[in-house]
Amino acid sequence: MEQGVIKRVLVMAPLSTLRGTWVEELFSSFLQYGKTYAVLHGTAEKRMKMLETDSDFLIANHHFLQVAVKEETDKNGNKHYSINKGFEKIS
Repeated sequence: MEQGVIKRVLVMAPLSTLRGTWVEELFSSFLQYGKTYAVLHGTAEKRMKMLETDSDFLIANHHFLQVAVKEETDKNGNKHYSINKGFEKIS
């Protein structure tokens, strides 16, 4: 993130560990250096609003993947995945 190589990190974890375990681990390792996080949990509208923030770490469970990830196959048969807001790609 500092060197511009990684812009954002998506952490996938069980629902029971989203707030407690992961937030504690991030705080002890990264948040003390000014990094931010968003827990993508709640209504679809709330999760999409959290995606629009500039958070460095996005923490979500498997349900997020079911509603927000689009799979595409290119002309060579290679699969690509992107996080979407509706059908608009969020970078």
